Amino acid sequence: MPSPVRVAPKHADEVPDVPGRLPLLGHLLKMNRDLNGLLRDARERYGPLFYLDPGMGNRLLIVDGDEGFALYRNKETSSEFLGRTFGNFLGHSVITTDGDEHKRMRGAMS
Repeated sequence: MPSPVRVAPKHADEVPDVPGRLPLLGHLLKMNRDLNGLLRDARERYGPLFYLDPGMGNRLLIVDGDEGFALYRNKETSSEFLGRTFGNFLGHSVITTDGDEHKRMRGAMS
């Protein structure tokens, strides 16, 4: 079993792909059957940073655990991509906004 990634890779091709994806379907069946188990197993094997294939040959970068939340907590990370990509699903919400508007929404939730 390979050891988990403990340092940040310098290039995207250094991030491990979770094996076992099917042609066209990728990891979709495994994700549908037991997403939490798939994520847990991948984190144990590869560390907090790895790719899943949600189907059709797409690659979904997973940044898990404290390392993932650290991305959202720093001031340099933008939520613009989430709003553009998942706006129909997430709407105009805390996770898709930044700056003063994000702070206002979080304050309202508190």
